[in-house]
Amino acid sequence: MQRLDFLDSLRGLAAIYIVLYHMVFIPQPSIVIVPQWAAAFVHTGGTAVTLFFVASAFSLCLTWHLHDREVHQIKNFFVRRFFRIAPLFYFWIGLSLLRDVLIFDALHSPFEIFSSLLFFFNLVPGGQDGFVWASWIISVEILFYLLFPVIIKHISDTWQAAALFVGTLLLSLAFKSVLDYLPLNNAVRLPFYDRAFLHHLPVFAFGMLVYFLFKRFRTKAVPQSVGYTLMGAAANGYAAALKGYLSIIFFDAYYWQAVIYGAFFLGLAISPITLIVNRVTKFLGKISYSLYLNHPTIVYLLIPVYRIIYEWPIPTTFKYLCAVSMTLSILIVASYLTYRFIEKPGIHLGKRFIQKSLATGGD
Repeated sequence: MQRLDFLDSLRGLAAIYIVLYHMVFIPQPSIVIVPQWAAAFVHTGGTAVTLFFVASAFSLCLTWHLHDREVHQIKNFFVRRFFRIAPLFYFWIGLSLLRDVLIFDALHSPFEIFSSLLFFFNLVPGGQDGFVWASWIISVEILFYLLFPVIIKHISDTWQAAALFVGTLLLSLAFKSVLDYLPLNNAVRLPFYDRAFLHHLPVFAFGMLVYFLFKRFRTKAVPQSVGYTLMGAAANGYAAALKGYLSIIFFDAYYWQAVIYGAFFLGLAISPITLIVNRVTKFLGKISYSLYLNHPTIVYLLIPVYRIIYEWPIPTTFKYLCAVSMTLSILIVASYLTYRFIEKPGIHLGKRFIQKSLATGGD
């Protein structure tokens, strides 16, 4: 399969955006002060998770149709997904257990460990975040993987994908309404809704819609201006979201993020620009999973260094750029190593498992 460069690049940029966001919010109280010119952008870096979900649904549709004549397609789909996600995640389960004992003198219950090993902690009110930092999106992803073969079986064109998006919006609204009546206090209910799979399902559905639109565009000679228009519209939508202007149509303004990032995604697919799609961003996309799982602990461990940097008698912009440069340098090296020695062997192991299964007739 020929890799789509824009897809890798967007994954890489999304990972870096989340790192910038967490550099501000992981240290408590906040140490990394963002210069005023970048504050609005950095403080909304959490929205990059939406871009990850859109890209994930798009990628699943793409690879599913590439393997649609494969024997044991569904089984092989789950094998590929497991060996793509589990090795690095299990590595971080072990490191997190060690970290929490040594630094925080904290132990995790057998249920917490069990729910993490099986990826279902997103379904547990109060435990939806997991104890591997920032791993809640992994659990959400896995839950979508479980449903995906059933969903894709019934979605084959743009209109069906659009109907799926509308249907999942209604499902999310119903989930929110039911959640309001459960005997949970707001300290548990609100974070659970924010992280819950059903809350994010419409974003995956929109990612599938983007795939089918892309599929239609790919068979036609679409002018580059269409891509630039979509990216420009996305940029304007992003600016409107920053100002709080997008509070119409959807019951939850969060879903505008899917529309904005989906439009940008599709625009870049039609008209890739070198500023965004290049060797550096493609490399970051290749190691984006490692960047995501590695960064919270690395940022936490760098807090004493951030304190030193922000004591320097230099302008805030230079302090911030020093902190970012140092963090990304360490993180990228560490993430390349985990990609090279954990992710890639895991992916190859999954491929060998499938090949062996095919050689023995799937028994």
